[in-house]
Amino acid sequence: MKTRKIILIAVDVILLAVCIVQGVLSSRTTVKTYKYDAQPDEIIMETSQGNYSIVKENDEWFVGEKKYLATMSIINNFLEDVSEITAIDKMGKVTNETTAQRYELVDGKKITVTLKSKGKVLRTIALGKESSTGTQCYATIDGGDDIFLISDNLRVVFDKSVEDIRSRAVIDLEKNDITSVFVTEASGRNWTISRTGTGENLTWAISGADVELDSSKATEFFNGLAALMTTKWHEENAVLGGEKDRVLEIRVGSKTVKLEIYKIIGEEKDTYYGIYSETPYPFDIAGYSVTKYQKAPEDLAK
Repeated sequence: MKTRKIILIAVDVILLAVCIVQGVLSSRTTVKTYKYDAQPDEIIMETSQGNYSIVKENDEWFVGEKKYLATMSIINNFLEDVSEITAIDKMGKVTNETTAQRYELVDGKKITVTLKSKGKVLRTIALGKESSTGTQCYATIDGGDDIFLISDNLRVVFDKSVEDIRSRAVIDLEKNDITSVFVTEASGRNWTISRTGTGENLTWAISGADVELDSSKATEFFNGLAALMTTKWHEENAVLGGEKDRVLEIRVGSKTVKLEIYKIIGEEKDTYYGIYSETPYPFDIAGYSVTKYQKAPEDLAK
């Protein structure tokens, strides 16, 4: 037999073997999609860091026993990522202790997420270890015994504490509704800026300082009062010390809200925290956020 024919036969044999192996692997692969159509109103989290619930009330989500306002982007990710789960392959049974340990689907390591709607369970998923690629993870779904490799790394998505989920928003006002701000500086000096009208009829006024306001600077100052995010929340009514830097009383619509800013002098740099009339929780303020409140009338002058 010629060498060329021998080579061709060998290649055919190799290709046949590859096809057989692929066929066997394909027969072992079970792709299944798990969906639900209802809208959840409760998420129950069981983690190694503790158990807690996230509940929906009046179109807002709250997390933990104290019902902190939750970050909506995180909640939306939770709901979207579990509404449709693709199970790529079966890896074994969770009832097999060795297998369960291998995929970290055991107490103390797994994360269990239960979604409910009006008290009815829509989905329960237990999340084990990440896959070697880091883009997938192992899980059991809806109380089943089968351990699946699922298409997304839901382990990373749901591995969060109450503090991770809690909203960092402190102040969230409609900037166009702000009509005045009364400022008391650390020195004791106080002054007020107010505005009336809109558009071409907008007028600005200041008391407590002899300056002529620049409209664009005053507008930028007011817009900055409308929103504030914190880097860290403290315990309810915590006493943190420091010295008062300034107080701002902001009139928005028919309501006045109050923000007190305190400075703690440090060896390397000063730090700031705030007390806001709309929450009992003091909060840290980043240095770059403090500067927008530390304006003097002279800074807003033409």
